[in-house]
Amino acid sequence: MAIRYLILLAVVAGCMAVPLEESEAVKARFDNYKVFRVTPTTDEQVKILQQVEELDNGLSFWVSASQKGKPADIMVPPHKLPMATTMFKTLDLNHRVMVENVQRLIDEERPKQLRASSGFGWEDYHSLDEIKSVLMTDAWLLMQNAFPQS
Repeated sequence: MAIRYLILLAVVAGCMAVPLEESEAVKARFDNYKVFRVTPTTDEQVKILQQVEELDNGLSFWVSASQKGKPADIMVPPHKLPMATTMFKTLDLNHRVMVENVQRLIDEERPKQLRASSGFGWEDYHSLDEIKSVLMTDAWLLMQNAFPQS
């Protein structure tokens, strides 16, 4: 019986080993972030896009520029839109908005009714506290089944 509680204690301790600051993290949101599809037509444009991707500038390349004629997809935060569109025009890059609002796309990925009715879904985004709670419950149920009381 003591071994049962030692195993449970080890599982719970492992779940709780994450510092408090991490467990209080909030979900990232991408309201009004846009994704642009840009198509370089010259090797120089490809090279410049590759250099831009290497910079820590707030732009996120979903698909990297690799060769002329092949599109690159770039997520742009709202406060960087003027800079990005100016860059596209200055470099004479063909571009169009592919995703108008990234957060709306994320929100629509799984309808709210399905999320609410299915409980804890392994394909959903959950906070660290929610994950810990489910793991501790699962560990407890596993221990109950592995070592039933006589």
